[in-house]
Amino acid sequence: MIDLLDELQRDHTNMAALLKILEHQVHLVRKGKPADREALRGIAEYFCDYPDLCHHPKEDILARRLLAKGADENNVLAKLPEQHEALHDLTKAFAETVGGAGDAKDDQALAEAAEAFIDAQRRHIEMEERYFFPLARLALSPNDMTDAALELVVREDPLFGHSSEPRFEALRESIMESEKRAS
Repeated sequence: MIDLLDELQRDHTNMAALLKILEHQVHLVRKGKPADREALRGIAEYFCDYPDLCHHPKEDILARRLLAKGADENNVLAKLPEQHEALHDLTKAFAETVGGAGDAKDDQALAEAAEAFIDAQRRHIEMEERYFFPLARLALSPNDMTDAALELVVREDPLFGHSSEPRFEALRESIMESEKRAS
């Protein structure tokens, strides 16, 4: 069986790569250059899709198991579903801003929305990686993980999975360009 925590960590790595591309697009806008609208739309669509429908439900299941064991002494995980809902709302607002952007004034609003989105996503990922994932590795048994996996609807990542969806073709190209810039 695939370790759910390894899957979640891989998702975070993939999301961080998208946030880096988004950050580059913001940098372009701040320098008065045009952003790659297809990449922005793809990032917004991806974050509206996979994290909400697959990634966050996995985390919520594991968090409920940790809460049932009384393992969350700092009461952080009880707030996780609320944080996921707030991220969902922020992602929808970001996607709407991306959909409405078109001129220089819109670009500045887009850059501001993107910066808020990047910051919120990174803070959330950091909390999970510093607190939630280590706690889950310590407190959840292999049986807990197996039982949690049985609660899930299995769905492959539409961008980073083996059978990535055509709607993310432009975003995959942006990822390859980003990797070239990084090397």
